[in-house]
Amino acid sequence: MKDNLKFLPSYREYESMLPVLSFAKMRHKRRIDVALDVFLHCYPLKESVIETRKGFVSCQAGKAKMAIGSDGFIYPCNTVLYDPSWRMGNVRTEKILDIWFSKKWSFFRGDVMVKNLKKCNECVKREKCLDFYCRLLPYVTSGDVLDPHPKCL
Repeated sequence: MKDNLKFLPSYREYESMLPVLSFAKMRHKRRIDVALDVFLHCYPLKESVIETRKGFVSCQAGKAKMAIGSDGFIYPCNTVLYDPSWRMGNVRTEKILDIWFSKKWSFFRGDVMVKNLKKCNECVKREKCLDFYCRLLPYVTSGDVLDPHPKCL
């Protein structure tokens, strides 16, 4: 299953495929559903913005979305699909609600503190940064969930 990780596109690859994906979605809207905003515009939830003001970081993964692999394993986001370290459960052996309400999701639901983030905690543009809330793309690109988002300058 680890071999499947090589099939996940990087941020740059995804961005270069965006025109093709957009055309496919427009042309085949009844037969294909393409998530066009997976890497590019994962907007923070209102509650995430409020939590940040209180010193905590949370993202949509585990609050509003999840990814399910063809093997039945549930992951917090498709950016870590098939990464065994991010498996939250398996729909073939567990009830989806039991998986959704397990403590494994606490990382995405406010267990990360702003003060523990690298660079982001001191950034003056953090209030307007939409990518600040994403913790998995930094993991995919650098191996550390506390690093800044790869789009960060």
